[in-house]
Amino acid sequence: EASAGVFVACALALIWWKQGRAGWPIGVSIILVLGVSGVFLRERLRVHRTRLGPDAPLLARLEAEIAELQHQRRLFLRMWQWYLAPVGAAIVIVSLTITRSRPAWDISRDPLFLGGFFAFYGGLFWLVWLANRRGVRRRIEPRLVELEKLRAELLAE
Repeated sequence: EASAGVFVACALALIWWKQGRAGWPIGVSIILVLGVSGVFLRERLRVHRTRLGPDAPLLARLEAEIAELQHQRRLFLRMWQWYLAPVGAAIVIVSLTITRSRPAWDISRDPLFLGGFFAFYGGLFWLVWLANRRGVRRRIEPRLVELEKLRAELLAE
């Protein structure tokens, strides 16, 4: 995801270059996309930095796994804030910037076309959000319950 964001930022820079000075709002889109890539990079570094070695006690490894799953759960449930909203804003900015510079007869200025375009992306974002919530319910939450139960058993002994 981080490298894909850098690729998209490069593509947006090319679009901005072709738009000339009038395409300056695309720079904001580039910042938004690179910000999302930065979140992915930060998370990757955080996971690598906090990983426990094989010699760590079982209880410490268990608590670290629980903490990681709780963190992942929060990230997925707040996906609108750090992923979908910035990417959506970038799409809107680029779309409006390009549409503004088109001739008046261009189909991209048609309200029906624009409505369909934004409805498509809205629906796509909703499906991504829904899939992530389902993933949290089906994968992360059951695993959290299982690990917390195991931790309670270990602490009871």
